[in-house]
Parts: sequence; structure tokens; C-alpha cells
Amino acid sequence: MRIIFLVLLIITVVNYIFFRFDSTQVSHFVGFRTPSAYKSKENWEHAQKIGYELTLPYFVFFTVLNYLISIPNWLNLSLIVFIAIVTIFTIEYKLR
Repeated sequence: MRIIFLVLLIITVVNYIFFRFDSTQVSHFVGFRTPSAYKSKENWEHAQKIGYELTLPYFVFFTVLNYLISIPNWLNLSLIVFIAIVTIFTIEYKLR
């Protein structure tokens, strides 16, 4: 089994658990920490909702895809960075 599959699986599970049980507490370590998200608790909660709605389906799809076929690590990393950047810009845009 490829290591990237395990990493994506762990990220997906941790994201889901955090979103379902603890996304309302402002954290400096976990969550989508953008400048606009820190302005208020309402912004924080909205940023987490936006972020998880964008990333969770991607990580589920990409985890399954990595399990079924072999995708090069450089492509995996590139797509993860791309999704992270798109998510951050989307959160900032919607919170302003």
C-alpha cells in the first residue's frame, strides 16, 4: 500500500472528526487559519464550514483514487498544495 494513500486517509479522517465535533472553537493549531477567520467567532465558524465543504470531498475522492491507481507523489503533492491555495483564497473572498 502506498504511503500517500495512508497520509490522505489520515487527513480525511482527522478533517472529518474536527469538522463534526470541534470546529466552533478558535484554534491556533487546527482549522483554516486565515486573517479574516480570526476576526470573530462567527467568521471562524463560517471559515471552517467553507473550508471543510471544499476540502473534504476532494480528500475522499483523492484517497479512493490513490487506493485504486498509482499516482506519482509529485502529482499528489502538487494537487494538495493547489487545493490548499484555492481553499484559502475562497475563504478569504467569502469572508470579506
